[in-house]
Amino acid sequence: MSQSFANERSVTTASFRNRDTYQWQDQARKRGHPVQSKTFETRTEAEQWARAMEVEMDKGAFVSRGEAESTTLKELLERYLEGVTPLKKGAEP
Repeated sequence: MSQSFANERSVTTASFRNRDTYQWQDQARKRGHPVQSKTFETRTEAEQWARAMEVEMDKGAFVSRGEAESTTLKELLERYLEGVTPLKKGAEP
């Protein structure tokens, strides 16, 4: 079952899909922003997340979390080692 709603004051659309007994998937869309998708255990959690995404997009405070959610700690530490450590005071030239 899929259901969508659009807020009258914005162009944000969220669609909810029941994936199985214990999973609801939400996709939040707004013109000028990448589509955001996340899966939750309850529809209530999905609706709360959709509202939070809408508020962030409306305020201009939205930051895509896709890269952050898919980056492992190992990858993050390697990026730090390569990008930040050489700039430290005690780094070898």
